Order: sequence, then structure tokens, then C-alpha cells
Amino acid sequence: MADDSAPRMIEIGAQCNNNCIFCCQYELRKERDKTTQELKQEIDLARKDGKQKVSFLGGEFTIRDDAVEIISYAKSLQFKYIHITTNGRMFSYEDFAKRIIKAGLTVANFSVYGPNAEVHDGLTRVKGSFDQTMEGLSNYLKYEQRVAASITLVKGNCRHVLDTLKVLESRGVHLFHINGPIPEGLAKMNFSKTIPKYSDLIPHLKEAADYCRRKGLFVRFTNIPLCHFAEYKDYIDEVSNQPVSVMTAGKVITEDQKRKGMKVKLDQCKHCNCESICEGVFREYVEEYGRDEFKPLQQAW
Repeated sequence: MADDSAPRMIEIGAQCNNNCIFCCQYELRKERDKTTQELKQEIDLARKDGKQKVSFLGGEFTIRDDAVEIISYAKSLQFKYIHITTNGRMFSYEDFAKRIIKAGLTVANFSVYGPNAEVHDGLTRVKGSFDQTMEGLSNYLKYEQRVAASITLVKGNCRHVLDTLKVLESRGVHLFHINGPIPEGLAKMNFSKTIPKYSDLIPHLKEAADYCRRKGLFVRFTNIPLCHFAEYKDYIDEVSNQPVSVMTAGKVITEDQKRKGMKVKLDQCKHCNCESICEGVFREYVEEYGRDEFKPLQQAW
């Protein structure tokens, strides 16, 4: 069987025990999550396609009754890498952390939105969620050292990104994914409260990139237009990573195809040296903030 180093991402559904004000999947909560059998069929397909890495995302995977069973099933098919994105709250129950890691989970990506409860809980809108996530991270690290953290930046936390990095680094995290917001779902409904202008966001992103560079931390940025962040191109996920396939709506597409479906190219993009590799700008962002922020890059890429 072929060894494909890019993982297959499998969407589980949108149910979650947080209520983030910027959740881009909120409207999908009206739909049912995939059944155990449906997920197993999609895991089988990933293996048939030669994948040796599989990743589950939602929604919150760990609140499923079959979470441990699904991880165990993936392990039984000898996937080398079994990954979830999680808010980490269920890992605050140490028995759960121990069982799901023993079942075969190899990497967890903890979503953290601030350096403290005031910021994080203000965005998740669940009191105590920060403390549970931090306890969950501690429990996870008792049994598995491969861990990452994902930070989505919105108006309510972008100025705290450096402090968030420092808190997570002090707790043993050295791999980070920093994401620009996706103006869908609740983020779209709460656009004025959640979506910052890129011109306001970029200084905080550069501060984070420079800190990670100095400290030797791994960091990748997603959903940041290249014309705003060209000097950090080696840290941009869309540029530096292999295309990741996603099982969505019953078919397999690449992750960048999924993102591009929500984005548009502007007139000025035709004159930009990175036009061929840039995904563009979210349609809703352009409708709200206009096009003036985006300047074509003329230097060699």
C-alpha cells in the first residue's frame, strides 16, 4: 500500500460542547453527526486510498459516545498517525484521556483562544472551559507527548496571541497553528464583533511569528492573505504544506479546494506575483470591508 504523507481529514459533524461566538460551523449543527458505521466506512476508504494518516475534525470529536471506538478502529487498520482537533475539555477526565490514548490516538490539537479564562471563556461562552482545557492538556501530556495547539484569532483575542503562545509553551506545547477567522456561521452572524481587518490583525501575527522564530517553535498560519504576510511565506500553511484531502459531503476534495469555495480573487490579484498560489480573500470579508487593503506583490516570490 502506498505511503502518502498527507493525512485524510474526516468531518464528523458539528455538535460541540462549546458555543464559540465565531463558530464557522454553527449552522451545520442542525444536521445530524455521522454515525459510527459511516465513520468506519470513511476510515476504510482512507486506508483503501493508501492513506496512513487520518484526522477527525468537527464539531467536538470527544463528546461522541463512540470516540474511543472510532480511534481503536483506526488503529486496527494500522494507521500510523491518528489525529483529532479538540477543545480538550473531555481530557480533563483523566480516565477518558488514558483510554482514548491507549486506544490509539497519536496526536491531539487543542483549540485555545486566550491566555486566561477571561479571554477564552468570553469567546467560547462556556464558563470554566479554559480551566477544563488546561487540565485536559495536563492529563493528555501524562500519556502522550505529541501535541499541538490551534489558536483562531478574532477581535476578542488577537491582541493576546503572544501571551497565549507563552502560556501554552510553558505547559509543554511547541507546535502551533494560528488561524485567521472564517466568516461563516456565527462568525458571519456576529461579523462586527468577531472579524478584524487584516491590517489590524497582521501586527499581532508578525509578533507571534517572530517569537516562534526566536524560540525555535513550529508555527503555521492559515487563512491569511499572502499580500499581507509575504515576508513570512515559509510559515503560511497554504504555501508550505502538502494538499490535505477532506472527506466532506460524501466525496473527497482537497482542503484548499474547500477553502477556495469560500474565497474570491480581486481585480488587483491579476497583477500580483503570488496570484497563482494565493487562495484569495473570503467573499464576506470583501463585502464588508472592501478591497482597498489588498496590494499586489511585485517582488519575486
